[in-house]
Amino acid sequence: MLASRTYSITELCEQSGFDRRTIVYYIQQGLVPKAGRRGPNTRYPEDVLLRLRFVRGLKDLQDQGRSGTITLQQMRGMLARVDAATLRDLVEREFPAEALEPLLAPPAVAAP
Repeated sequence: MLASRTYSITELCEQSGFDRRTIVYYIQQGLVPKAGRRGPNTRYPEDVLLRLRFVRGLKDLQDQGRSGTITLQQMRGMLARVDAATLRDLVEREFPAEALEPLLAPPAVAAP
């Protein structure tokens, strides 16, 4: 079995377009999972880059006026509801509106 690719914080910055402080903030806010270890040699799994690319795409949609404001709490909820394959599909297809609409809707609340 092949090991999946890992990334340094510098590589995450280069490939996501976010600076180091923003990535650390997103980790603290729960948008991106924490790495198992800390320090200058910390490596992050491919899932972290995928999540950062997803957040970057949502922010770009907002900047372009193609969506309303999406809060970090909404982003966290979206990331919790979708699997890696769905995230990858959304990122690769550049966030088609018909695929994003169900994610932007608030999650259904079960009746008591």
